[in-house]
Amino acid sequence: MKKTNYTNHKYSAEVIKVLNGNTIMARIDLGFNKTHECAIGLFEPDSNEHSIGSVEKLTEILQSNKNQIDLIVLKEFNSGGVIGTIYAGYTDVYPWYDSMSTRPIMVSVNDLLIEHAAKLENI
Repeated sequence: MKKTNYTNHKYSAEVIKVLNGNTIMARIDLGFNKTHECAIGLFEPDSNEHSIGSVEKLTEILQSNKNQIDLIVLKEFNSGGVIGTIYAGYTDVYPWYDSMSTRPIMVSVNDLLIEHAAKLENI
């Protein structure tokens, strides 16, 4: 039987536990009443294997959305874990380039943690 490739798909998931500042354990909804429980590493461009966030900040962000996330899988590992970008309902407002009106845009938890870490470094 051929292994299913989950890369570049968007899934809903429920966070079970925060493992560290950039890894969570979650139950991913694969559809058709199938779920997959695995570790999800948060993708950060130019990462050199350091944590992009604190456990406390990550927990706060996830709990604000009742531990419900959307996941875009970027890479799978043979161990069953994945690297991905997660969204937890955060939006920001950006102006349209050609008018005075604004539009909401989804902001990933990954980006929120990077921004939080940058603020801490500048203190």
